[in-house]
Amino acid sequence: MVYGNLNGVVPTGRIAGMPLQPTISGIVAVEYLWSENLSFTAQFDYYSTPFHGVGTRTLDKGVTESAMGFSYRLTQHLLWQGYGIENLDFIAGSAADFTLSTMLTYRFES
Repeated sequence: MVYGNLNGVVPTGRIAGMPLQPTISGIVAVEYLWSENLSFTAQFDYYSTPFHGVGTRTLDKGVTESAMGFSYRLTQHLLWQGYGIENLDFIAGSAADFTLSTMLTYRFES
């Protein structure tokens, strides 16, 4: 399965005296269904910055990340997910360098 998402935000106002500019974010992901209960996902993300011409690379540049993870259905209502996200930008402080996370989701009957 292939997923895609493109978003845009048009903010108003200023933060710390700096004007905000329109931003975009885009995500492309591929999910492989290994079995009925297990899938693996690879994802690429890009987020532009709402700041332009500030003079620091941390605020002037967007963020590019890649993520890999899994989803495992433990029961009919309980899903366990784990993933890691790597910042692909070589700008110190632009985003967390590496994130490792896990979560459990319970789905109620509808």
